[in-house]
Amino acid sequence: MKLSEEQQKAIENVDGATLLLAVPGSGKTTTLITRIGRMIYELGIDPGKILVITYTRSAARDMRNRFSLLFGNQDADRIHFSTINSFCYSVVLRYARLTGHRKPEDDIDLEYNIRQLFPTVYGEQFPDENEIRNLAQQITYVKNMGLKDEEVEGLQADDRDVKPMYDAYRAYLKEHHRMDYDDQILFTEMIFRNNLCGLRDEYADRYPYILLDEAQDTSRMQHEVIRLLAEKYGNIFMVGDEDQSIYGFRAAYPEALVDFQKLYHNGKVYYLQTNFRSVRSIVQAAANVICRNQNRYDKNMRSSRREQGQFRQLRFRNRAEQYPRICEELQSDPVETAILYRNHDSALPFISLFEKEGIPYRCREMNTLFFTNKVVRDALDIIDFAFHPASKNLIWKLYYKLDLRIRKKTLYDATKRINYREHHPILTALYRHKDLSTKQKKGISSLIEQLDLIRDRNNAREAIRRIRYHLGYKNASSEKLFILQAMTFDDETIPEFLERLKHLEQILRDGKTDPEARIILSTIHSSKGLEYSRVILVDAVEDILPNPESDLEEERRVFYVGITRAKDQLVLCSYGDFPGLFQSEVYEQQKPSERKKTRGQEKGKKKTGSSGTSRSRKDTRRDTGSAGTAASAAGFTPGALLKHRSFGTGRIVWLNDEEMIVDFGGKGKKTFLLSLVLENDIVKRI
Repeated sequence: MKLSEEQQKAIENVDGATLLLAVPGSGKTTTLITRIGRMIYELGIDPGKILVITYTRSAARDMRNRFSLLFGNQDADRIHFSTINSFCYSVVLRYARLTGHRKPEDDIDLEYNIRQLFPTVYGEQFPDENEIRNLAQQITYVKNMGLKDEEVEGLQADDRDVKPMYDAYRAYLKEHHRMDYDDQILFTEMIFRNNLCGLRDEYADRYPYILLDEAQDTSRMQHEVIRLLAEKYGNIFMVGDEDQSIYGFRAAYPEALVDFQKLYHNGKVYYLQTNFRSVRSIVQAAANVICRNQNRYDKNMRSSRREQGQFRQLRFRNRAEQYPRICEELQSDPVETAILYRNHDSALPFISLFEKEGIPYRCREMNTLFFTNKVVRDALDIIDFAFHPASKNLIWKLYYKLDLRIRKKTLYDATKRINYREHHPILTALYRHKDLSTKQKKGISSLIEQLDLIRDRNNAREAIRRIRYHLGYKNASSEKLFILQAMTFDDETIPEFLERLKHLEQILRDGKTDPEARIILSTIHSSKGLEYSRVILVDAVEDILPNPESDLEEERRVFYVGITRAKDQLVLCSYGDFPGLFQSEVYEQQKPSERKKTRGQEKGKKKTGSSGTSRSRKDTRRDTGSAGTAASAAGFTPGALLKHRSFGTGRIVWLNDEEMIVDFGGKGKKTFLLSLVLENDIVKRI
């Protein structure tokens, strides 16, 4: 087989612990499969002694098929290609048979169970589907990070404490003698740690050679299972790239790569640094971005392609302007194009426009969570109330969300004095209530005026705009409302828009798009491992990418993964009304002297300062004004205790004028931009 010099080095040393760091598009799967071939056909290793662990079932199937095409079915069938979950299930099942315990269940729907437990735990009957998903994510995170009960305290999802649901869910599983996928990982770790029934030795003897693909996406507890399994013979081959670790919300643990030589003594580290996918300009842009992260190995990514290719920026006065302009671009240059974004919601205005214009497209991982979101439901309820001003049900749902600051008793009294001949029966009765102040009456008058304008003008776009800017709605700045407004068309009536929303929701629910379309809509996470001739990256703006509640370095990795999907053309969208933190970084190549000061790895070893980590003084070129002064005024100083919405309680271990690092104990150290923290009230001083 024709291999590069880098690939050849990576397949030669089979015995012992080896980490292969593979930049995007560097042929890591080819290298891994070729290594297996060398093990079997040159070194005479029994295929049945080889365990290959991949991230997904589809990846396991693909790897097996690729091996089969090169070397034949007979040996491919003997190699154990598996996901870590499937492997752990087999271990737990084996333990159950040996001990006479019940067979573990493997069909548990985590979100379904949370939905059933929700009313008991939180006292509410109708949870938001987004809340259910976020709670499920947090429970998976807790288990895969191996957090102790006290470490779960303070963890939140959508401003709800996670621990009550976590405890209720665990109690439910125990009562019904059930075990979910994450429990199977934890139980396997416990079996191997204690060598129960001699199973660690049994599986180590069965699989003395272990290969792990996508190691950067493997969770902390999954890594521990693999480490324990590999301990007896020490033959572990990991392939991954900490720069492409973007699943922190699933407890992905890139630290296992960074600390590889600590976890596996005498472990060797090899590099695949040649990108065969992307043209030089795209590779350089990607390298300019990722080198600013600190908790990483220092790499020198280069392109094998001689073409310069095309890397450019599309500038818009505002985000709303991008949709028709990008549509024109797609039609004028009919090349395969992926429109990539961080959040699913970013696809909706494009889907809305493509459906109207009859433009074929395909969409990866469609869902309908947007339509069940509280903010979206509120907006539609406000519009409904404009047309049905006598609805008591609607006013009770909305009154505390419209900044009227009226007591429940006052509203209750008013609803008993309704004159249905009035133009606005409920609001007029409320306006006349004796307990209302002049300011409250003024607020009601303004609300009546705005509702009248929504109803009388009957324009969907204007209706959403009024909700965003004129009604005093408490979530007026929500990204959901921007997306909702971006989905409207000029001169579209409200009934037409509402009917079209139902149609769009049905399209997403059915998931039926054109499988042959040259236009692909995808989140960056869903695009990982894929490549496209042209990539248009949209909505890389503050509060979206980076997400202010996530670790800054992981957000930069998400951006990096997005731009490295492009083979020939990369288009970045920038907006006059939304700043983009990572936008300037793609153009600013660091000098070698600067890189040496800021890089977090020297020869595979972690650089640490007095705080246990190392950060550059200036991570971005962004002007943050007086963020440092404001942070001090808010009590953000080294050593201060903070409470984060998702990560729980942590302590500031490092701080400068632009960013701070907070140590959340078992949940690790997280980096935050001070400006985003202060603007979005993400953390609170304890």
